[in-house]
Order: sequence, then C-alpha cells, then structure tokens
Amino acid sequence: MINLEKFSRHYFQSLTTSELYRNLKILEIFLKEQFVNNVDFNTTLTDIVDKLNKLDHNLARLEYDSDTNRNREVWGTNYQDKGANGLEIEFVSPSDVFLIWVVTTKLV
Repeated sequence: MINLEKFSRHYFQSLTTSELYRNLKILEIFLKEQFVNNVDFNTTLTDIVDKLNKLDHNLARLEYDSDTNRNREVWGTNYQDKGANGLEIEFVSPSDVFLIWVVTTKLV
C-alpha cells in the first residue's frame, strides 16, 4: 500500500531526474486507482488535491472543461506563490491521470 504522505513537494525536489520520473509514475498509478475505487469523480479529485496541498504542493486549478461539466481539469503549482516549478496533474473522468513535474529557471 502506498502512503501518499511520502509524495511531498520537498520529497520530489530532493530526487534525481530518474528518481523523479519513477516516483511520478508511482504516484500517477496510485491516483488512477483512487478514481477506479471511488464512484464520484469530483469528490475524488477534490480529496486528492486537498491531500497534495497539505503536502505543500500548493496546487491551483489551471484549466477545466466547464463549470457544469467537470470531466477534465488540470491542476498545477500556484505560479504566483511557488513559481512554475512543481507538480502538474491532468485529471480526465472517469479515471485517467497524467502527471508532470514542471521545472523553470524562475526562482522564488
């Protein structure tokens, strides 16, 4: 069983490039399982984002398909608080999840 607490922002920032990719894939698989095991896409998405934000990812909604039809949302590091560096997640209903780690030269 994977412990989500392991995947803090600080943890990802400490990884080498190859470790980063490996851990993003592990987290991606774990998040997909959360959607498969839960029926309500919106509740599951909110729960995941809340938990990751408690781990200092500071995610903000960057894109969504519409206010009434929430089938696809992209969440990423709040650029104003942390720069563009950090986790970005695309959620697509019912259970697709795609992760990237954004790296820029902007230092905050």
